[in-house]
Formats: sequence, C-alpha cells, structure tokens
Amino acid sequence: MAHLTSTGHGRNTGRALAVRRESTGLGTAALHALTATGQHQLRIELEDWHQQKRHATYNNFKVASEAQRYRLTAREYSGDAGNALSYSKRYNHDGRSFSTTDRDHDRYAAGNCGQYYGAGWWFDACLAANLNGRYYRGRYSGVTNGIYWGTWYILTDGQTGERYSFKRVEMKTRP
Repeated sequence: MAHLTSTGHGRNTGRALAVRRESTGLGTAALHALTATGQHQLRIELEDWHQQKRHATYNNFKVASEAQRYRLTAREYSGDAGNALSYSKRYNHDGRSFSTTDRDHDRYAAGNCGQYYGAGWWFDACLAANLNGRYYRGRYSGVTNGIYWGTWYILTDGQTGERYSFKRVEMKTRP
C-alpha cells in the first residue's frame, strides 16, 4: 500500500500520493504507474485538532498518464468523511487533470487554482478538497489554502471566521 502521512513534523512516513511542496513524494508519474492496470482503491484518512477521525474510500481509483495530464478517477465512494472529491457539478475533482502553480489545467476561467492556493491538485473551479494544501497547526485566516476537505463537519469557526486545517491526513492506495 502506498501512502502519505502529513503530521507537520517535517517528515513523511510512507510514500506520497501527490506532489507536495514540503515533502519528497511518490509523484504523479509514479502514481500513474501504480494505478495504470487493474482496479485500485483509494482510502483517505483525516484527523482534526479535536481528535475527530473520519475516512473516505473510493473503490475505483486511477491516475492517468502525463499525456492525459494525470487525470484523476475517484469513484464509488463510501465512508464517513463525505464525498468531497465529487462535491457538486462545479466542484468535482473526479475526472480533472492535475494542476500546479505553473501548469493550469483547471476549469477556473479567471485564473489558476494551483497558483492561487499554492499547491498542486486535481482542481476543478477551484476546490471542494485540497489535501496538498499548507499545513497549519489548527486555525488560520485568509485564503482557504490549508489542508481542506469540504464535506468535513467543521470548516470555519463561526465566531472568529478562522478556518480549520487538519492535524493529520493519509492517502493510501492498493489494488
């Protein structure tokens, strides 16, 4: 099983599923090679600063080739974290190409989501999830550029307007 654990301690255990600014990772090309043949599953495990843990599992997971801009397939959801990868018609990461700060493959006509959020991800217009966001120790203000899962039970502090980032996220894949 290939996976990434993000704990904010400046190190990763396992192998990253997507390109991250602050870590060495498996990368999209290697992820394509892992998922090119056969059926694969993706399991995303999330933990917040209140020790709440939830997961999202996609029983049909694949990353396409570079020629196809590492297009994401993430279907057949189950779990208790909510299906943020297929959130809505406008914010649907499934079927989207991988965008970065210098490769704009998203569907946001007014700009580059990767540049705006400072991360590489399968952006639509722009996001309902971004597990490659910045690691914040709890709450933060400003642009929603932290590690984000849009179907999480608490995203913003109702009194201060501050946003929540995650304490720990793991993305794991297996045949």
